[in-house]
Amino acid sequence: MEYTTFLNKGGLILITLYRNGGSAFESELKELTRFSPGTIQTWKERLKEKGYIEVVKVKNKVYIKLTQKGREMAERLITLDTRIEEIVEEQ
Repeated sequence: MEYTTFLNKGGLILITLYRNGGSAFESELKELTRFSPGTIQTWKERLKEKGYIEVVKVKNKVYIKLTQKGREMAERLITLDTRIEEIVEEQ
């Protein structure tokens, strides 16, 4: 994935989930983002607290799903990121 550095890792997680159909197992999310387990854990808790994701344990796996609020935020972040890239490229 190629994203600019203007977004924090939480934003990148939201966008990754959004582009993955709105959900992923935690192990998939680690592969897709290439973030460390510690980074995923930290942001998973922050995003859950803010109501952007739901976390469900399925047997021995952790399933992460965007809430409606998370979907809306991901859409805004994608729009913002695209616009920032356009501005930077104009320079």
